[in-house]
Amino acid sequence: MLHVLLVILKVAGIVILAVLLVLLLLLILVLFVPIRYKASARKKTDVYAKASASWLFHIVHFSFYYDAKGASYKLRILGVSFDKWKASINRFKGIFNFKKNKNKKSKNIKTKQLSRTAKEKSNQLDVLEQNQSKENQSKENQPKENATKSKLEVDEFEKTQQDLGENKDDSQSFKIAQEENLKKNKKKHKFNIKKWVRVIRTKVKDFIQKIKNLIKRFISVCKNGKDKFDDIKSLVQDERNKKAFVVAKDQLIVALKHFKPKKYKLNLKFGTGDPAMTGQILGILGILMPVYKRNAHFIPDFENSILEGDIYMRGGIRLATVVLILWKLYKDKDVRRCYKMIMN
Repeated sequence: MLHVLLVILKVAGIVILAVLLVLLLLLILVLFVPIRYKASARKKTDVYAKASASWLFHIVHFSFYYDAKGASYKLRILGVSFDKWKASINRFKGIFNFKKNKNKKSKNIKTKQLSRTAKEKSNQLDVLEQNQSKENQSKENQPKENATKSKLEVDEFEKTQQDLGENKDDSQSFKIAQEENLKKNKKKHKFNIKKWVRVIRTKVKDFIQKIKNLIKRFISVCKNGKDKFDDIKSLVQDERNKKAFVVAKDQLIVALKHFKPKKYKLNLKFGTGDPAMTGQILGILGILMPVYKRNAHFIPDFENSILEGDIYMRGGIRLATVVLILWKLYKDKDVRRCYKMIMN
Protein backbone atom coordinates (compact mmCIF):
# COMPACT_ATOMS: atom_id res chain seq x y z
CA MET A 1 0.00 0.00 0.00
CA LEU A 2 2.82 2.40 0.89
CA HIS A 3 4.59 1.55 -2.35
CA VAL A 4 1.47 2.49 -4.36
CA LEU A 5 1.17 5.86 -2.53
CA LEU A 6 4.84 6.65 -3.25
CA VAL A 7 4.35 5.86 -6.95
CA ILE A 8 1.26 8.12 -7.09
CA LEU A 9 3.12 10.97 -5.36
CA LYS A 10 6.08 10.49 -7.72
CA VAL A 11 3.86 10.70 -10.82
CA ALA A 12 1.99 13.74 -9.43
CA GLY A 13 5.30 15.47 -8.63
CA ILE A 14 6.63 14.81 -12.15
CA VAL A 15 3.39 16.18 -13.70
CA ILE A 16 3.46 19.31 -11.51
CA LEU A 17 7.16 19.87 -12.30
CA ALA A 18 6.51 19.48 -16.04
CA VAL A 19 3.63 22.00 -15.89
CA LEU A 20 5.80 24.48 -13.96
CA LEU A 21 8.63 24.09 -16.49
CA VAL A 22 6.22 24.68 -19.39
CA LEU A 23 4.86 27.82 -17.68
CA LEU A 24 8.41 29.05 -17.00
CA LEU A 25 9.35 28.46 -20.64
CA LEU A 26 6.29 30.39 -21.81
CA LEU A 27 7.13 33.26 -19.45
CA ILE A 28 10.72 33.41 -20.76
CA LEU A 29 9.46 33.39 -24.34
CA VAL A 30 6.98 36.20 -23.67
CA LEU A 31 9.55 38.36 -21.86
CA PHE A 32 12.72 37.84 -23.91
CA VAL A 33 11.58 37.00 -27.46
CA PRO A 34 11.28 40.43 -29.14
CA ILE A 35 8.19 41.72 -30.92
CA ARG A 36 9.59 42.63 -34.34
CA TYR A 37 8.03 45.47 -36.29
CA LYS A 38 8.37 46.92 -39.80
CA ALA A 39 6.90 50.09 -41.25
CA SER A 40 7.09 51.83 -44.61
CA ALA A 41 5.33 54.82 -46.14
CA ARG A 42 5.41 56.66 -49.45
CA LYS A 43 3.91 59.97 -50.56
CA LYS A 44 3.84 61.29 -54.10
CA THR A 45 0.45 61.86 -55.66
CA ASP A 46 -1.18 59.47 -53.17
CA VAL A 47 -0.27 58.33 -49.67
CA TYR A 48 0.57 54.66 -49.06
CA ALA A 49 1.55 53.16 -45.69
CA LYS A 50 2.22 49.64 -44.47
CA ALA A 51 3.11 48.35 -40.99
CA SER A 52 3.44 44.88 -39.49
CA ALA A 53 4.40 43.32 -36.15
CA SER A 54 5.19 39.65 -35.44
CA TRP A 55 6.18 37.52 -32.48
CA LEU A 56 7.93 34.13 -32.21
CA PHE A 57 8.48 33.17 -35.86
CA HIS A 58 5.17 34.76 -36.97
CA ILE A 59 3.00 32.68 -34.62
CA VAL A 60 1.24 35.99 -33.94
CA HIS A 61 1.26 38.41 -36.88
CA PHE A 62 -0.47 41.78 -37.20
CA SER A 63 -0.50 43.87 -40.40
CA PHE A 64 -1.88 47.30 -41.24
CA TYR A 65 -2.42 48.90 -44.67
CA TYR A 66 -3.43 52.39 -45.73
CA ASP A 67 -4.00 53.65 -49.29
CA ALA A 68 -6.47 55.71 -51.31
CA LYS A 69 -9.26 53.19 -50.56
CA GLY A 70 -8.80 53.55 -46.79
CA ALA A 71 -7.30 51.65 -43.87
CA SER A 72 -7.42 47.89 -43.26
CA TYR A 73 -5.78 45.50 -40.80
CA LYS A 74 -5.36 41.75 -40.24
CA LEU A 75 -4.48 39.62 -37.21
CA ARG A 76 -3.26 36.06 -37.73
CA ILE A 77 -2.49 33.38 -35.13
CA LEU A 78 -0.62 30.30 -36.43
CA GLY A 79 -1.31 31.54 -39.96
CA VAL A 80 -5.10 31.59 -39.44
CA SER A 81 -7.06 34.84 -39.29
CA PHE A 82 -8.59 35.92 -35.99
CA ASP A 83 -12.14 35.87 -37.45
CA LYS A 84 -11.83 32.16 -38.30
CA TRP A 85 -10.53 31.42 -34.78
CA LYS A 86 -13.51 33.26 -33.33
CA ALA A 87 -15.98 31.36 -35.55
CA SER A 88 -14.45 27.99 -34.64
CA ILE A 89 -14.61 28.82 -30.89
CA ASN A 90 -18.29 29.70 -31.25
CA ARG A 91 -18.94 26.40 -33.05
CA PHE A 92 -17.08 24.52 -30.31
CA LYS A 93 -19.28 26.18 -27.68
CA GLY A 94 -22.39 25.34 -29.69
CA ILE A 95 -21.53 21.61 -29.64
CA PHE A 96 -21.56 21.52 -25.81
CA ASN A 97 -24.70 23.62 -25.56
CA PHE A 98 -26.56 21.49 -28.13
CA LYS A 99 -27.72 18.80 -25.66
CA LYS A 100 -28.95 21.34 -23.11
CA ASN A 101 -30.87 23.23 -25.78
CA LYS A 102 -32.33 19.95 -27.11
CA ASN A 103 -33.69 18.98 -23.67
CA LYS A 104 -35.12 22.46 -23.15
CA LYS A 105 -36.82 22.37 -26.57
CA SER A 106 -38.42 18.96 -25.87
CA LYS A 107 -39.79 20.21 -22.53
CA ASN A 108 -41.15 23.36 -24.14
CA ILE A 109 -42.83 21.34 -26.91
CA LYS A 110 -44.60 19.08 -24.38
CA THR A 111 -45.88 22.02 -22.33
CA LYS A 112 -47.13 23.76 -25.49
CA GLN A 113 -49.01 20.63 -26.65
CA LEU A 114 -50.72 20.25 -23.25
CA SER A 115 -51.74 23.91 -23.21
CA ARG A 116 -53.13 23.65 -26.76
CA THR A 117 -55.30 20.63 -25.91
CA ALA A 118 -56.66 22.37 -22.80
CA LYS A 119 -57.50 25.51 -24.81
CA GLU A 120 -59.27 23.48 -27.53
CA LYS A 121 -61.49 21.73 -24.96
CA SER A 122 -62.40 25.02 -23.26
CA ASN A 123 -63.23 26.62 -26.65
CA GLN A 124 -65.55 23.74 -27.57
CA LEU A 125 -67.47 24.10 -24.28
CA ASP A 126 -67.81 27.88 -24.82
CA VAL A 127 -69.24 27.34 -28.35
CA LEU A 128 -71.87 24.90 -27.09
CA GLU A 129 -72.96 27.30 -24.33
CA GLN A 130 -73.20 30.24 -26.77
CA ASN A 131 -75.39 28.25 -29.21
CA GLN A 132 -77.83 27.27 -26.45
CA SER A 133 -78.10 30.87 -25.18
CA LYS A 134 -78.77 32.18 -28.75
CA GLU A 135 -81.60 29.68 -29.29
CA ASN A 136 -83.29 30.70 -26.02
CA GLN A 137 -83.00 34.45 -26.82
CA SER A 138 -84.45 34.01 -30.35
CA LYS A 139 -87.60 32.37 -28.94
CA GLU A 140 -88.16 35.16 -26.41
CA ASN A 141 -87.52 38.13 -28.77
CA GLN A 142 -89.84 37.16 -31.70
CA PRO A 143 -93.02 39.03 -30.44
CA LYS A 144 -90.99 42.10 -29.50
CA GLU A 145 -89.42 42.71 -32.94
CA ASN A 146 -92.53 44.31 -34.50
CA ALA A 147 -92.85 46.87 -31.67
CA THR A 148 -89.18 47.83 -31.87
CA LYS A 149 -89.41 48.43 -35.67
CA SER A 150 -92.17 51.02 -35.26
CA LYS A 151 -90.25 52.80 -32.51
CA LEU A 152 -87.11 52.98 -34.66
CA GLU A 153 -88.99 54.61 -37.56
CA VAL A 154 -90.40 57.34 -35.26
CA ASP A 155 -86.95 58.03 -33.76
CA GLU A 156 -85.32 58.39 -37.20
CA PHE A 157 -87.94 60.97 -38.31
CA GLU A 158 -87.35 63.06 -35.17
CA LYS A 159 -83.54 62.90 -35.65
CA THR A 160 -83.77 64.21 -39.23
CA GLN A 161 -85.78 67.24 -38.09
CA GLN A 162 -83.26 68.00 -35.32
CA ASP A 163 -80.31 67.75 -37.77
CA LEU A 164 -81.90 70.30 -40.11
CA GLY A 165 -82.31 72.78 -37.23
CA GLU A 166 -78.71 72.21 -36.05
CA ASN A 167 -77.29 72.80 -39.55
CA LYS A 168 -79.02 76.19 -39.69
CA ASP A 169 -77.57 77.17 -36.30
CA ASP A 170 -74.07 75.99 -37.36
CA SER A 171 -74.13 78.11 -40.55
CA GLN A 172 -75.04 81.25 -38.56
CA SER A 173 -72.32 80.64 -35.94
CA PHE A 174 -69.75 80.04 -38.72
CA LYS A 175 -70.56 83.44 -40.33
CA ILE A 176 -70.19 85.20 -36.93
CA ALA A 177 -66.78 83.55 -36.33
CA GLN A 178 -65.54 84.62 -39.79
CA GLU A 179 -66.48 88.26 -39.09
CA GLU A 180 -64.65 88.18 -35.73
CA ASN A 181 -61.49 86.76 -37.34
CA LEU A 182 -61.49 89.50 -39.98
CA LYS A 183 -61.71 92.17 -37.26
CA LYS A 184 -58.80 90.60 -35.34
CA ASN A 185 -56.61 90.42 -38.45
CA LYS A 186 -57.25 94.11 -39.18
CA LYS A 187 -56.16 95.00 -35.65
CA LYS A 188 -52.99 92.91 -36.02
CA HIS A 189 -51.95 94.65 -39.24
CA LYS A 190 -51.98 98.02 -37.47
CA PHE A 191 -48.48 99.13 -36.45
CA ASN A 192 -48.16 99.21 -32.63
CA ILE A 193 -45.14 101.35 -31.58
CA LYS A 194 -45.31 100.50 -27.87
CA LYS A 195 -45.19 96.76 -28.57
CA TRP A 196 -42.10 97.03 -30.81
CA VAL A 197 -40.31 99.20 -28.23
CA ARG A 198 -40.94 96.57 -25.55
CA VAL A 199 -39.60 93.79 -27.80
CA ILE A 200 -36.42 95.73 -28.63
CA ARG A 201 -35.88 96.63 -24.95
CA THR A 202 -36.14 92.95 -23.85
CA LYS A 203 -33.74 91.82 -26.60
CA VAL A 204 -31.16 94.47 -25.59
CA LYS A 205 -31.43 93.43 -21.93
CA ASP A 206 -30.94 89.77 -22.84
CA PHE A 207 -27.88 90.61 -24.95
CA ILE A 208 -26.31 92.65 -22.13
CA GLN A 209 -26.98 89.82 -19.66
CA LYS A 210 -25.29 87.30 -21.96
CA ILE A 211 -22.18 89.52 -22.21
CA LYS A 212 -22.09 89.84 -18.40
CA ASN A 213 -22.30 86.05 -18.03
CA LEU A 214 -19.45 85.57 -20.52
CA ILE A 215 -17.26 88.03 -18.62
CA LYS A 216 -18.00 86.24 -15.33
CA ARG A 217 -17.10 82.88 -16.87
CA PHE A 218 -13.86 84.26 -18.29
CA ILE A 219 -12.89 85.69 -14.90
CA SER A 220 -13.64 82.38 -13.14
CA VAL A 221 -11.58 80.47 -15.73
CA CYS A 222 -8.65 82.86 -15.24
CA LYS A 223 -8.86 82.44 -11.46
CA ASN A 224 -8.96 78.65 -11.76
CA GLY A 225 -6.04 78.78 -14.21
CA LYS A 226 -4.06 80.88 -11.77
CA ASP A 227 -4.78 78.42 -8.96
CA LYS A 228 -3.77 75.50 -11.19
CA PHE A 229 -0.60 77.31 -12.25
CA ASP A 230 0.29 77.86 -8.57
CA ASP A 231 -0.31 74.16 -7.86
CA ILE A 232 1.88 73.11 -10.80
CA LYS A 233 4.57 75.54 -9.70
CA SER A 234 4.59 74.19 -6.13
CA LEU A 235 4.62 70.59 -7.49
CA VAL A 236 7.62 71.30 -9.76
CA GLN A 237 9.59 73.21 -7.10
CA ASP A 238 9.26 70.43 -4.50
CA GLU A 239 12.69 68.80 -3.91
CA ARG A 240 11.36 65.24 -3.75
CA ASN A 241 9.41 65.79 -6.96
CA LYS A 242 12.58 67.07 -8.65
CA LYS A 243 14.26 63.74 -7.83
CA ALA A 244 11.22 61.90 -9.22
CA PHE A 245 11.41 63.90 -12.47
CA VAL A 246 15.10 63.01 -12.84
CA VAL A 247 14.35 59.28 -12.40
CA ALA A 248 11.45 59.48 -14.88
CA LYS A 249 13.64 61.32 -17.41
CA ASP A 250 16.38 58.67 -17.20
CA GLN A 251 13.91 55.82 -17.67
CA LEU A 252 12.25 57.65 -20.58
CA ILE A 253 15.63 57.93 -22.34
CA VAL A 254 16.21 54.19 -21.81
CA ALA A 255 12.75 53.43 -23.24
CA LEU A 256 13.29 55.63 -26.32
CA LYS A 257 16.65 53.97 -27.00
CA HIS A 258 14.98 50.57 -26.78
CA PHE A 259 11.96 51.48 -28.92
CA LYS A 260 13.87 53.28 -31.67
CA PRO A 261 14.27 51.35 -34.95
CA LYS A 262 17.50 49.43 -35.50
CA LYS A 263 17.52 50.32 -39.19
CA TYR A 264 15.76 53.12 -41.05
CA LYS A 265 16.02 55.01 -44.32
CA LEU A 266 14.44 58.33 -45.22
CA ASN A 267 14.33 60.07 -48.60
CA LEU A 268 12.53 63.42 -48.53
CA LYS A 269 11.98 66.18 -51.06
CA PHE A 270 10.56 69.32 -49.46
CA GLY A 271 9.86 72.95 -50.24
CA THR A 272 7.79 75.68 -48.56
CA GLY A 273 7.49 78.09 -51.53
CA ASP A 274 9.61 80.63 -49.62
CA PRO A 275 13.36 80.22 -50.33
CA ALA A 276 14.35 81.77 -46.96
CA MET A 277 12.13 79.40 -44.95
CA THR A 278 13.34 76.39 -46.97
CA GLY A 279 16.95 77.41 -46.33
CA GLN A 280 16.34 77.69 -42.57
CA ILE A 281 14.79 74.19 -42.45
CA LEU A 282 17.75 72.82 -44.42
CA GLY A 283 20.14 74.45 -41.92
CA ILE A 284 18.35 72.80 -38.95
CA LEU A 285 18.50 69.40 -40.70
CA GLY A 286 22.21 69.94 -41.29
CA ILE A 287 22.77 70.53 -37.55
CA LEU A 288 20.94 67.23 -36.80
CA MET A 289 23.12 65.27 -39.25
CA PRO A 290 25.13 63.47 -36.46
CA VAL A 291 21.84 61.95 -35.28
CA TYR A 292 20.61 60.43 -38.55
CA LYS A 293 24.05 60.22 -40.29
CA ARG A 294 23.72 58.46 -43.66
CA ASN A 295 20.24 57.05 -43.04
CA ALA A 296 18.44 60.13 -44.33
CA HIS A 297 18.67 62.12 -47.60
CA PHE A 298 17.00 65.52 -48.05
CA ILE A 299 16.41 67.31 -51.37
CA PRO A 300 15.32 70.96 -50.99
CA ASP A 301 13.11 72.73 -53.58
CA PHE A 302 13.51 76.51 -53.26
CA GLU A 303 10.84 77.38 -55.85
CA ASN A 304 7.80 75.16 -55.22
CA SER A 305 5.79 74.12 -52.18
CA ILE A 306 6.20 70.34 -52.11
CA LEU A 307 6.49 67.40 -49.72
CA GLU A 308 7.32 63.99 -51.21
CA GLY A 309 9.34 61.00 -50.13
CA ASP A 310 9.46 57.56 -48.63
CA ILE A 311 10.51 56.02 -45.31
CA TYR A 312 11.35 52.51 -44.13
CA MET A 313 12.13 51.30 -40.60
CA ARG A 314 12.35 48.08 -38.63
CA GLY A 315 13.21 47.12 -35.07
CA GLY A 316 12.21 45.08 -32.05
CA ILE A 317 10.76 45.50 -28.55
CA ARG A 318 11.40 43.15 -25.61
CA LEU A 319 8.75 43.06 -22.91
CA ALA A 320 11.44 42.29 -20.31
CA THR A 321 12.96 45.78 -20.70
CA VAL A 322 9.51 47.40 -20.52
CA VAL A 323 8.71 45.47 -17.31
CA LEU A 324 12.10 46.45 -15.87
CA ILE A 325 11.52 50.16 -16.59
CA LEU A 326 8.07 50.06 -14.99
CA TRP A 327 9.44 48.19 -11.97
CA LYS A 328 12.15 50.82 -11.41
CA LEU A 329 9.56 53.60 -11.57
CA TYR A 330 7.24 51.77 -9.16
CA LYS A 331 10.08 50.97 -6.76
CA ASP A 332 11.06 54.65 -6.38
CA LYS A 333 9.19 56.28 -3.44
CA ASP A 334 9.49 59.80 -4.87
CA VAL A 335 7.91 58.75 -8.17
CA ARG A 336 4.98 57.13 -6.35
CA ARG A 337 4.50 60.23 -4.19
CA CYS A 338 4.58 62.52 -7.23
CA TYR A 339 2.11 60.27 -9.08
CA LYS A 340 -0.35 60.42 -6.17
CA MET A 341 -0.05 64.23 -6.01
CA ILE A 342 -0.76 64.58 -9.74
CA MET A 343 -3.74 62.19 -9.68
CA ASN A 344 -5.28 63.86 -6.63
